[in-house]
Amino acid sequence: MRGGNCSQEWFLKTGRLPPKLSKYLSEVDRAGNEIQRQIEFTRTYQELGMERAAWHAIEDLIASISDSTLPVYADCIGYQILADPMIQKVFSNLMDNTIHYAEGGSRVECRCEERDGQLAIIWEDDGAGVPDDQKERIFERGYGENTGLGLFLSREILAITGITILETGEYGKGARFEIRVPAGAWQKIDGDS
Repeated sequence: MRGGNCSQEWFLKTGRLPPKLSKYLSEVDRAGNEIQRQIEFTRTYQELGMERAAWHAIEDLIASISDSTLPVYADCIGYQILADPMIQKVFSNLMDNTIHYAEGGSRVECRCEERDGQLAIIWEDDGAGVPDDQKERIFERGYGENTGLGLFLSREILAITGITILETGEYGKGARFEIRVPAGAWQKIDGDS
């Protein structure tokens, strides 16, 4: 070290970074990661609504995100929803959230229920659940421990075709997301057709 400054020579000899420089590099790295996440989010967000809504079989959406470490038991055979092609990201995000936040969770159950002309797609895990004061906040942009964009983006993707998503679980008994699909944006196809 010369005159209190870090020299390339000192770094090469010791193989260490001075604590102050190490701290600055950590901050630069964190900022770079945040910029990368924002770029990816912007790219994804600008694709919303760019393609025409299409029919998607719920069982196919669920099958494509199954994770061997956390089984998904699904009962939505024959149901289809009219949604933005990015609908896959919604189910992928629900799985990611379950893996990361369902402390003690061992499974996911996904089922479809017809209610007064609407279809409720229920994604439920057996983890700790979401505290009551966070049930709406988890859908805000930037909220959460990771990027804070997943559930926000999921809600935006669903809203394109009038679909909503809510967290309706009981804290301590697991998370329960309800995707509510309005009449006209879902259909049930019989296997005999």
